[in-house]
Amino acid sequence: MASIRRHRVALRPKVRRRRLQVLAAGGALALLVCAAVLTVRHLAPALPVLSGLLGRLDLRAGHVTVSGVPASLAGPMEAYFNEPGDSLGSRLAGFSARFPAVRSWQLRRNWPGRGARLEVSLRRAVARLQRAGRPAGYLDEAGVAFAAPAELSPDGHLCVEIGGAGADRLQGLPALLEQLSRDADLPAPLARVGFRGPYEGWEISLQDGTQVLWGDLDWTGEKLTRLHEALSDARSGAAAAGPVRADLRFFGDGRVLLRPLAATRITTR
Repeated sequence: MASIRRHRVALRPKVRRRRLQVLAAGGALALLVCAAVLTVRHLAPALPVLSGLLGRLDLRAGHVTVSGVPASLAGPMEAYFNEPGDSLGSRLAGFSARFPAVRSWQLRRNWPGRGARLEVSLRRAVARLQRAGRPAGYLDEAGVAFAAPAELSPDGHLCVEIGGAGADRLQGLPALLEQLSRDADLPAPLARVGFRGPYEGWEISLQDGTQVLWGDLDWTGEKLTRLHEALSDARSGAAAAGPVRADLRFFGDGRVLLRPLAATRITTR
């Protein structure tokens, strides 16, 4: 069997020069990267915070106008953006905190004139809030409490006493208020809604004196249907001609408790 001969191929000078140039360029690039990393590590404590650096690079608008809001808010908003000081980016970052009634916004830049127009959408209030009898802002349709000038929300909204209820207790409240005002088929219009505490939950009062311990904000549709049936049965009986108190806190166990307000006996329906 013939042995395999290995032949060594010599590279042409032109090819060798190209390879040496590629290797030299790669080595130089690696050295530059290492030097940059070491420099950044050495100077990092003295570098400005990234947000501050971006704020300095941000192009300032010559003048910002605000649309989509009443004049009572447009003026303060434009003053907030146009007064000397922070960059436009910094003002936008703090815009919602400064004006809690803002739901969303969109910035339209006019680059040739360096002006800008801010198109703002406001939250829609579904109720006025009180805490311990004092005004506590408004409730929007997503169950978020927010502060706003009184002229933005007419006094026709239902006033809700939120007491010690936290933000998590408010999320389901708009859906309940909507159904109580539209689809409840109750014997009298809604008069008051208030939070009694972690155990009692929410309480509802009707204009005829009926009181409902609603409990937690769950089973809304089912509770309304059963409440209507229980109140109708109570009013058809001779022993319950006046207003009653309905207790729905044990609805998950299948119980609705009724008690005439003038008596102490509790009836289960």
